[in-house]
Amino acid sequence: MAIVIYHNPECGTSRNVLAIMEAAGYTPTVIEYLKTGWTTPQLLGLFAAAGLTPRKALRETKSPASELGLLKDGVGHSIKKTENYSSITTDVALRDRLDLKE
Repeated sequence: MAIVIYHNPECGTSRNVLAIMEAAGYTPTVIEYLKTGWTTPQLLGLFAAAGLTPRKALRETKSPASELGLLKDGVGHSIKKTENYSSITTDVALRDRLDLKE
């Protein structure tokens, strides 16, 4: 079984999960997503596999989501990237906030 962990070495939970995997004898493929960034298809695939919408997957604590207006009622669920803007909603554009690669 191939195991992939999208890892943030600065996150205690991520470090703990990686340590548990390794202690159990697994050698996961480690992707440091803060270095590699995300592609739209990757994110959509992960959301689909988890049965989540982008909004449900959005972290609400210890994140800038609230100050960026992403937690307001009526904020859409799409992920798109345009020439000048990356956004995770149809109605809130966030310039240079996400590292989405096509």
